[in-house]
Amino acid sequence: PLTLLELTQALQAMQLGKAPGLDGTILEFYLTFWDLIGVENLRMLHASLADGCFPSGVTTGLIALHCTSS
Repeated sequence: PLTLLELTQALQAMQLGKAPGLDGTILEFYLTFWDLIGVENLRMLHASLADGCFPSGVTTGLIALHCTSS
């Protein structure tokens, strides 16, 4: 089973300033409050893996293109 340590290491390996979800919450929020929300995230992932599906908000992605002029 997935462990809190594995989740923590994955979180710490992500690029700062990025929002991993559509809610726009940046990685720094998760890092700052991980002691409060980490276990709940782990529970959600365990439940999702046991059920064979994730909540719809977790499986939705967004790609934003940024144009720069030269």
